[in-house]
Amino acid sequence: MSVSWSDFLIMSGIIDAKSVLRVKNNVIQLDPDLDGFNVERQLRILDINFESSYGAITILDPMLDLDEIDKLLQKSYRGGVESGEENITRNIDLVEPPMRGIVVQINRLGLKTTGSCAGHIRQNRRTLPWLSFYTMKDTQVALELFKSFSIPVQYHFLNGIQLRAERDELYQLSLKLSEIRNIDHITNSIFETRKQTLLELLRIPGETGNEEAVREYVLDELEKINSLRNYLDFGVDNVGNILGSTISLRTRRRIPRRSTEDSGKKMLLTAHLDVRGEFSSSDQLIERNNIVSRENGILGADDRAGVAIILNLLKEVGNYREVPPLKFIFTVGEEEGQYGAESIDPDFFEDVSFGISLDRRNCKDIVYKSSSKEYSNLEFADLEFAERVARVSSRIFSEENIFVPCQGGISDLRVWSEKDTRPCVNLSVGYFDEHTDEEKLDLICWDRTHQLVAELIGRFSLG
Repeated sequence: MSVSWSDFLIMSGIIDAKSVLRVKNNVIQLDPDLDGFNVERQLRILDINFESSYGAITILDPMLDLDEIDKLLQKSYRGGVESGEENITRNIDLVEPPMRGIVVQINRLGLKTTGSCAGHIRQNRRTLPWLSFYTMKDTQVALELFKSFSIPVQYHFLNGIQLRAERDELYQLSLKLSEIRNIDHITNSIFETRKQTLLELLRIPGETGNEEAVREYVLDELEKINSLRNYLDFGVDNVGNILGSTISLRTRRRIPRRSTEDSGKKMLLTAHLDVRGEFSSSDQLIERNNIVSRENGILGADDRAGVAIILNLLKEVGNYREVPPLKFIFTVGEEEGQYGAESIDPDFFEDVSFGISLDRRNCKDIVYKSSSKEYSNLEFADLEFAERVARVSSRIFSEENIFVPCQGGISDLRVWSEKDTRPCVNLSVGYFDEHTDEEKLDLICWDRTHQLVAELIGRFSLG
């Protein structure tokens, strides 16, 4: 099958889809903003004869068959690693030929890649093609994007996905990607799926001492997760807290209590089930411009927002190739002296390396101490951990959205930081004016915390 020269330029990663303004036979009109000199340089490297005039390139050689393209591009392959830079096409010969078009198209769509491989034959077995990405968010979006093409795809290693596709299919995939103008439909779908959990939780009353209904909802959700891939071990203690951990799918055994070099770090995620005051499930939720409030009474985002984040992330990590070592707690009684947290057996924290509570107002706070209490017994440990979290946020967010270490109020972390010596912080989840009828939740801030915690899970639990 002969391949048109415009398709060849896309398959080879020499141009991206938006660079071609017009095509007629073997004459290709390029975008004036495109680095035409680089296109010409790449064509010369490949010994392709052409003429260039007024932003148009005329290919003088006959069209190539697909198998000829692979052989031709192999001659220019010099090996290396792409890094998601905007001008990836200038160094496209660093990328294995079948992945070049895919890498360029994926970066054009805003998903920054850090590596790729077309797959190889090793010991009579073929390794599968893979792509790695700059952030966990980009990895998740890319996974869903390839699923939309009915491409068998799965998470690979940290920030990576693996494709089940042959070399010729990879070239064809770059053409399919070139037809995609944006990926808003993918990111919106992920956001709406997450938001659904939140809205369901906000419709369930549950003031302190009456958490039965919301506890049953959370337990049902955890059971649903396990029905797909059994990787959670959880239960309810004698005061009504839900305590759990992930299970190693490779060994089908619970992750060991005591930390070892093999077991890795354990991240603790926590939120509380109770709300400060009662509300009626019949009171309408109002969503306007990504702000959620309630028609009457408090919203209850303190702390249903945190509960929703943990549930969503527990669902999502089940898709990872290796489920990260996590522990999680949904407490009762936080709004009245943290009595639920007080009752937890200290042995539960024995293998926890650090704790993250999701129970803070605002959009970008990393609370590491209150005005009277640091969240661990290790001097400077909380601040140091908070600064590490801030560095991760600076890597994935724009400057105005970077999370910042600060002082704050008391949360459940006050309790287990007294029981243990692991650094603990409390992250903003986007609510404001909590405990009042003016309470509201900023959904963009709330979703941004999802992104940050997912990145922390990848870096600190899997990295």
